[in-house]
Amino acid sequence: MTKNMLSIALSLLIFCALSLTISNVSYAKRTRSQKISRSAFHTYTNHYKIGTRFVTKTYNIIDGSSIQTNDQPFKKILLWGIQAPAYYQTCEDKRNKHIIYCGKNATKALMKFTKGQAITCVVSGTDQFGQVLAECQNINDDNINTLMTTSGNALAQTDITQEFLYAEISAKRANVGIWSTIFVRPNTYLANIKKLHKDLAEYMRQKKKERLLKDSKDKKKGFNDNSNTDIFGITGDHSNYSNNLNDTNFNDHF
Repeated sequence: MTKNMLSIALSLLIFCALSLTISNVSYAKRTRSQKISRSAFHTYTNHYKIGTRFVTKTYNIIDGSSIQTNDQPFKKILLWGIQAPAYYQTCEDKRNKHIIYCGKNATKALMKFTKGQAITCVVSGTDQFGQVLAECQNINDDNINTLMTTSGNALAQTDITQEFLYAEISAKRANVGIWSTIFVRPNTYLANIKKLHKDLAEYMRQKKKERLLKDSKDKKKGFNDNSNTDIFGITGDHSNYSNNLNDTNFNDHF
C-alpha cells in the first residue's frame, strides 16, 4: 500500500515537472517570436530614415493622402505636409448648395496624379502610429504632394511645414477643388466622427444597462414582460418598421 502511494506521488511529481518545462518552453518561444517581430519592425524603420529614397511600383490608393504599398516592408504611405478630405467626407457647393463628394474626388485626383505607375518617395518621418510620411513624385518628376494641394484636393498642414502653403493659397485664389465648396477641415471631420462613435457606444451601453436593470427588477417581482420591446425601449409591432424607414427622408435630419 505504501509502495503504491509512493509510486503515485512520484508520478505526480514527474507530471508536474514536465508540465512546468513545457510551459516554460512555450513562453520562451512566444517571447522570442515577439522579439523577432519587434526586431523586424525596427529594422525597416531604421532602414527608411528621414531622407531615404524608395520606389514603389505596386500600390493602392486609399484616399487623397494615403497610399497602400504592396512592395515595401511597411503597408502605408501618408503624403507628408498635406491632408486630403477623408474618403467618405462630403462638402457643400457654394452656389447651389448641392452635396459634393470631396473625399472621393480627392481620391480620384491622387489616382490621376500617380498615373498608376511607379512613384518615387522620400521619407520625411513617421506619424504617432509609426506610419511612414513621405513626399512623392510621379514618373514625370511632378511633386504629387504639391499637385494635390494646387488642385484644391488637399490642404497644407502648416503646423508641420510651410512648404505647401503657397500651393494652398494658389488653389484658394483660383477657387478650385474644395475651395469652391463649404467644407470642414479633414482633421476636424475625423475628430467629429470619432466623437460620434464614442457617444453612440456610450449611449448603447447605457441603454443596455438600463434594460438589464429593469429585467432584474421585473424578475424579482415575478413579472414576465412578453411585450415586443427592443433595447431602445420601443414597444409594439415592428413588422412595418422597415417600410416606415423607406418613407423617411433622411435629408431632413442632416
